[in-house]
Amino acid sequence: MASAGEMSVAVARESRSPRRRRDDRTPRQIGGWPLAGVAGLGLAMIVMAVPRIVSGAFIFPHEPVMRLIQRGADVPIHLLVEARRGYEAAIVWHGGANERSALAILRFRLALALGVATPGGRAVLESAREAAREALIGTPADPYLWAQLAEAERMLEGPGPGFVAALMRSIATGPFEPSLTPFRAAMGLESWAQLQTTEREQIAEQVRVAAVLEPDRLRRAVTDPLRLRIVAEILEGRPELYARFRANVR
Repeated sequence: MASAGEMSVAVARESRSPRRRRDDRTPRQIGGWPLAGVAGLGLAMIVMAVPRIVSGAFIFPHEPVMRLIQRGADVPIHLLVEARRGYEAAIVWHGGANERSALAILRFRLALALGVATPGGRAVLESAREAAREALIGTPADPYLWAQLAEAERMLEGPGPGFVAALMRSIATGPFEPSLTPFRAAMGLESWAQLQTTEREQIAEQVRVAAVLEPDRLRRAVTDPLRLRIVAEILEGRPELYARFRANVR
């Protein structure tokens, strides 16, 4: 006959056994998450990463070309063509703002290399303009891309509303960018007759900023005698700025 202690142990064992069987049927967990759920989440993350990985594989061989462009170096046409194709393939997989911005730059440089007066160069320039517009949807505060769009608009359509709008947006998003102020000042001065009063005031301010930050670049960008006279008028009340500008006149 079993003792009371033995009976209590047996009862306790029996009372625990159904719970153990139920626990055996419970899905395994990791950190409170079901194992199957963790595996599914990991698979989903891998699947989501695939487009970026494939896109990066297309872009990687052409990163040296982008670095050359950023330094303002000359790039052979065949390298520009190959890089453009690589970025176009990359965008099929992952069309982020960075990839689209790079594609716009590549197409623009290729158009200049081919010659915008040629049918092929003009077609590439039109595609560069479209790429810039698409990129600016994701990066609307990029003053460099707005300036490139302004230049493309001017080359394709002349100093019309599209050019002026892009130029003003470039100024609004980065008014004191040293490398942009002389460039935008020159574009604005070349289109002075087509600008409204408020737009001329924006260009005049770019001239003053460029005279402070980049007087040598401003002088190299503005060579036409008529534009030089406009610069003199803009800087008339700032003799120290005009002196800096004139110091670079050859």
